[in-house]
Formats: sequence, C-alpha cells, structure tokens
Amino acid sequence: MTDTVYLVGGGPSAEPVLLMEIANQRRHQIIAINDAVFWLPWTVAVFSADARWMADRRDLLLRYRGHTILAVPDGHPRDIAPASASRSITYLRAVQDRPWSQDAGVVALNGTSGFAALNYAALTGARRVVLIGYDYGLGPNGRRHWYDESLGTVRVSGGDVDRWEHWAEHFQKAVPYLSAAGIEVVNTSADSRVTAFPCRRLEELL
Repeated sequence: MTDTVYLVGGGPSAEPVLLMEIANQRRHQIIAINDAVFWLPWTVAVFSADARWMADRRDLLLRYRGHTILAVPDGHPRDIAPASASRSITYLRAVQDRPWSQDAGVVALNGTSGFAALNYAALTGARRVVLIGYDYGLGPNGRRHWYDESLGTVRVSGGDVDRWEHWAEHFQKAVPYLSAAGIEVVNTSADSRVTAFPCRRLEELL
C-alpha cells in the first residue's frame, strides 16, 4: 500500500473531472467502493463490504482486472469471485461487534463499505487517507450518487437514506485508533455528514 490512498465512494460531491485528474497522476493509489468502479474501471482496486452488492455485481467482479477486496460479513459465502491468473482477490472478514479492527484479515463494518474501506486502508499501511464521495447525504436535486445522471436515474428517497446520518456518526469511533497510529484522514466533501475528520478541497490535495 502507498503512503496516500484515495477512497472513492458514491456520494454526489465527487467530481468526475477531478477523479480523472487523479487517475492521470495517482492511478495506483485509488480504491473504488462498490458501484463507483463502474465509472472508474482503471482503479488499482475495488472494495466492498456489502454482501448483496457482491452477489448482484458478480459478473462485474469476474471481469474486473484490478485487485478485488471483499470484506464478507459472517454467514455469507466467500466464493463470489474466485481468483484466477488474471484476477487478484482478497477476502476479509467484516464484523459488526467492534468499533475498529487492528487484526489483519478483519475489518470493522459499522454499517457501510465506506467505513470498512477506511479500516482496510489503515491496516495495509496507508499514512494518509483521502475520502472522496463520503457525503452520507443527498446532493443537489436529490442526487444520491455522483454517477446517478449517467444511470439516468435520480432517487431522492428509499433505500438507506434514513440511516445515513447514523452511519456517518460511526466514523468518530475510528478517530482514536487512527490518531494513535499516526494516520491522517481528510474528507473532501464540504457538506458531508462525516464530521470526524478535517475537510479540504480535493484540488488542494492534487
């Protein structure tokens, strides 16, 4: 793992133009979370801790040529996307019974793939983690994701919207562990409900 890792979630604040600029400079440092990988197929890795997403996107995972990192909750199968000569797969255990994991091969879930991805980045040696699209809230015109318009669907309700604020609060649990390890975390979403980390514009970090 490199010193700085960019975790790209689906929140509407992520700007595709800036993501492409990061890709040109730091492609090897970007991890796409869940559906973000559809629009960022060149990332070094895709991460998910959502068992339903893994099952629904199995065909995508079989085609993806980067490193696939799947944090599987207990009780779900770990053979979703078998490794091959052209595909690297890492399976982790995702747990809900602890605020943070310091054990290799285990990540704390705390509700979302975004939290689990942060735990993974810390476990693998990142010294700075840049959060992109970690809004945990709706954007302009009720957009849930930065890629909604590409899909032709803009959902303003339903799904997990009512739980976003609760999930965002979980990030506070990570702060003492990250501080003790000397890991800096920067949130690039100015309107994010994740308030545990300082916010900076993504342009300043390029």
